[in-house]
Amino acid sequence: MPSSTPENALRKCLADLDLPLAMFPAVWLNYQACHSHLVTIDNSSFMKVRDSHIGRNGKDGSIKRINHIIRWDELQEAMSFNCKMASKCWVPTKYWFLNEPTGPTASFSKKFSLCWGSPKDIPREMNHIKHMMKNATLDERRCELTTRISHMSKIIGKESSRLWESGKKITVIFYTQGLPTNKKGQTGTSIRQEFRSEMWSLSKLPVNIIVRLCTDDEKVTSMFNEMDNTLDSFDVLDDYWSEAMEVHLHNPWLTYSKGLHRLREVGLAPCILGDLDQRPLTLDEIHQLCLILFVGEGDSVDLPLPPYQPTCSRQLERSSWLECWIPFIVALEGLIEKEKLQWNPIKNRMAPWIDLKKLESTLKSQFEESSERFEARRSFTQAHPPRRGPCRNRHTGRDPDGDKFGRNQPTISTIHEKKSHIDPRLSGLTLEEAIQRWSHQPPNYKRANSLQRLLITVPRAFPPMNHKVEEHDYFSKWKTFDNEAFSDLCDDDLKPLLQRGARKAKFFLHPDKLPKDLTENQTILFKTMWDVIAQQEAAIFG
Repeated sequence: MPSSTPENALRKCLADLDLPLAMFPAVWLNYQACHSHLVTIDNSSFMKVRDSHIGRNGKDGSIKRINHIIRWDELQEAMSFNCKMASKCWVPTKYWFLNEPTGPTASFSKKFSLCWGSPKDIPREMNHIKHMMKNATLDERRCELTTRISHMSKIIGKESSRLWESGKKITVIFYTQGLPTNKKGQTGTSIRQEFRSEMWSLSKLPVNIIVRLCTDDEKVTSMFNEMDNTLDSFDVLDDYWSEAMEVHLHNPWLTYSKGLHRLREVGLAPCILGDLDQRPLTLDEIHQLCLILFVGEGDSVDLPLPPYQPTCSRQLERSSWLECWIPFIVALEGLIEKEKLQWNPIKNRMAPWIDLKKLESTLKSQFEESSERFEARRSFTQAHPPRRGPCRNRHTGRDPDGDKFGRNQPTISTIHEKKSHIDPRLSGLTLEEAIQRWSHQPPNYKRANSLQRLLITVPRAFPPMNHKVEEHDYFSKWKTFDNEAFSDLCDDDLKPLLQRGARKAKFFLHPDKLPKDLTENQTILFKTMWDVIAQQEAAIFG
């Protein structure tokens, strides 16, 4: 092994990434649970496309975004960190090019390794990797990801019993533009379906899968994001700035640092970080993340968990519940002040890890929305009695409202019982008029809402808040944007977020993505929402 122990090397790595050292226990657990890395490198001609981004670090801590570079350059930047981390912390790693090397590297195998033999071999191995990456020719128009996954599944399958018994997993990493082809370079629906099937089979083995996409192709990113929502131990990452925007849409109170992104790329990040770009964290998860970032295993630091949650069974007044969070906010403020400022890629300036003002707003919003949805659910059930027991999600067996803010979130039983949160003004309206209550501003509902208002209030157009429309499992798949996602931003910073938010909404509402068993009212709702969002998007961006 290297002269420094893996434990000390990992501490040094966290420090170099400007990450809080309190994170070490959580990262160390992931390191110990990792058997090895198997890395696939896409060296197809698709990697020559110029739609990628890399960063240049400034002396003041800033990170300048360099646009319109080829995908291979973005891949090399991510691969460089992977190799440095593996060599310094001793992570046995095997690398494979998808296609056979040609040109200056033609005499070498497409398979090479790092930290698989003796520590004295590391300098030679690193030089070989640099040579292979620098001289890759990228002249094959084939990306046989499916074949590669099938091959890995056979290798890992032979070791699966031993891995399960030891409590370890193999981290499988793909650096790719993502579009799978067959051996003839052809792609299509059947090829993509076979790819998904092989990836599903791989995910059932003792593995953690990381797909590091090097592309801005929306169809490709959408395909992988769908898989991210359905596969276990599966994380899809884009470039740093794209990931930061995804995190900001759902959890804008957190500064998504380059260090957090790098940890996710190599599979050492705590699991909760993989949810940041998928959905708003629950109240308990926010507390858990803050413990990981700023407390670790320290006994001398206290970050109190509020004793009351908005899901408890007894009635709570809003003011009394929020007061329970004051000790947490005060203690958190003291911890944040001790940490270095981080580059915020959304605001393009240095910022604290946590925006306490936005966090407090998020805590209030989650409490209020949980209360509203419980009351709306009760009123909706009275208006639409279920035929066969309570409405439940066919995949999880849980009330869809129970999964509103994350997995394993219990349902509220009694909060603000005397107040109904289904708008009484909807009772005498048509469906179109009810939708207009979402799309336009009161009191006369003649002026359209802003795009940011439409995006953060999407759930209010869905049942149970809108009881003019029947329920469907598909509604629960929408990933809510935080109320603070578009606040406190200048126009230059706001526009990219609005574009990404509108793109995600239109993808969700797209006719090709909708279930085939929708009712007439559900179809009208989705089409109208698509039209409204597209119209407001066009008014801003043309």
